[in-house]
Amino acid sequence: MELIPMKLIEINPLDVQRVFPSFYHKDSQFFMITYETCEVGIYGIKTLDPNVCEISLCIFEEYRYKLPYKIGLKLLLKFPFTLNFVKILMSTGEKSIMTLLRQCQSLGVEFIGYDKDNPKKVWFKKEST
Repeated sequence: MELIPMKLIEINPLDVQRVFPSFYHKDSQFFMITYETCEVGIYGIKTLDPNVCEISLCIFEEYRYKLPYKIGLKLLLKFPFTLNFVKILMSTGEKSIMTLLRQCQSLGVEFIGYDKDNPKKVWFKKEST
């Protein structure tokens, strides 16, 4: 079994609200993403209903483009299912993230469509298998 040097550690939502107010959402759980011995970002899971969540990701600037995204993406796409969600929703307006998520069909990620309120933003989903 491969040891994954990336982990999620739950953090207090009020700390996220205080330090990263634009990333904070009520009805969310937040996790510090650690890679080896470094804190590299924050992962948010917003409960939309008991079975559906929306995930958000903030990688700290100094670690962007330095992380093994395949390992991290697999962890981030599996983790909400351990919390008993059956569907994950993701949205982005970043072209590089759109491209990355479109390439994740083998991981079960599906393109849903464009956001009706913001045509530069797209939605993806992953459902438990």
